[in-house]
Amino acid sequence: MDKLRYGVALAVILAVVACSGDRPDTEPQVPPQTVGLSFGSDFIASKIAAFSITDESQNTQRLLIIGESSTGKTAEILINDINKELSSFSVEEGAAATFAIIENGDKCTTALTMENDSSISIEQHDPAMNFVEGSFNGLECKGEQTQEIGPGKFAVNYEVVLHQNSLSLALDGEEVIPAQTFVSITPEPLNTIQITGFNGGTESYTLILNKDLPAGTYEMNEFDVAPYFFFSDAAHNQFNATGGTVTLDDFDAFSRVLSGSFDVTTSSGSDEVHSTGEFEVFIF
Repeated sequence: MDKLRYGVALAVILAVVACSGDRPDTEPQVPPQTVGLSFGSDFIASKIAAFSITDESQNTQRLLIIGESSTGKTAEILINDINKELSSFSVEEGAAATFAIIENGDKCTTALTMENDSSISIEQHDPAMNFVEGSFNGLECKGEQTQEIGPGKFAVNYEVVLHQNSLSLALDGEEVIPAQTFVSITPEPLNTIQITGFNGGTESYTLILNKDLPAGTYEMNEFDVAPYFFFSDAAHNQFNATGGTVTLDDFDAFSRVLSGSFDVTTSSGSDEVHSTGEFEVFIF
């Protein structure tokens, strides 16, 4: 009996010592995050994508959110700085945030007014997890008819944009590939996409497209704002489009990659150059 009691006591002591020893470190558990986009009672996204890009010149981190409802309505929110807690909606140049809805081919955008006092709030931003959560109050959206939108909220995991824009050309058959290609978007009323390739010095090549066009082939001429093409050569001569076409491939709003080709006749004084090219760019 004494041996039995001794054995039980020893087992208890060993168990206590084992439990009180150092435990292996465990990674902290990250609580699950609910992803969603909704506004009012009319829109709850069933499909969501979000992209972030850093504007080093402005020291800001921009965020684009795209959502699609079960009825096919699409909403896009562009926030120019997700590290700023409160921003205002406006489509004026330098706007802090913009909003657009596309339904049955009709597009409604944030009202063109400096008096728009609607705002968007960033309530949580976790750059380690690429997660942003926030909300916005009501705003005015103008298209064929003016709509009152919101209030709404969003919680998204975003993807940092790493896509390399590309532009390749042939000028009278001579291949040219710009060293750097940049994309800029001009909001309404122009609503254009400008793709510019630089090759050092004065050499630059610029293609201007109408934004939101479906896939297809479009004519250009010297009087067009868009589509349009021009380039400057090493001798400072600027060649402008006198006629030609641009062909756009299908654009997926959730992948944001726009690709296509162009075939243009350009001239500078009495000199004429036949220009062809292809492009693939990320539309933020």
